[in-house]
Amino acid sequence: MSGHIVDSLFAWMKGTLDAAEAKAVSDHLHTCLDCAAVYTSYREILGSLALTLGPVQADPAVRVGVPHTAAAGRLYRFSGHVSALFGLDAHGARIALDGVDDAGGWEASRLPSVDQRLLPNAPAGHVMGFLRMASGTRVPTHEQLGLERILVLQGRVVADDGRVYLPGDEIVSAVGTRHALAAEGGVDLVCGMLVEYAETRFD
Repeated sequence: MSGHIVDSLFAWMKGTLDAAEAKAVSDHLHTCLDCAAVYTSYREILGSLALTLGPVQADPAVRVGVPHTAAAGRLYRFSGHVSALFGLDAHGARIALDGVDDAGGWEASRLPSVDQRLLPNAPAGHVMGFLRMASGTRVPTHEQLGLERILVLQGRVVADDGRVYLPGDEIVSAVGTRHALAAEGGVDLVCGMLVEYAETRFD
């Protein structure tokens, strides 16, 4: 992909690009200030719109009638992002995403109210998988001792600097970054994660 990628930004944010296209857009945003500025403006606009919407609660009677298999595939729109983040092919990304709705495989992390679902075959020196936390959970201020990439899949993240991250957004925290995050949106926050060295220093 050459030149600017503005025309592909919305598709990238929705997770509808294939793995190669998603990686190309992500790589371009790290090197092109013009496109990064456009992406930031899109994200801020969408974040402002999201904040005006209250959480939608499904009717329990309706939820009871929805079979468990209906959950399969609901996150496939992020397959391209997950492929790029975890280094998986399209099939592997869909299998990983289906696992998000599987009650098995989740375990408590060292943070209260935060669960994790780790995936095998992480790159050497890394931990990869998914994080899940209830809306309203706050991750306290911490310092990254290794590069951290977080991909929002459900819910929204509000950073301590006021930035809002919506599904499809990626939060990249370099070594030495200090920040706090909060889960909002009225539903469980679910994110993909790739953490270098699995090191984080909390206050």
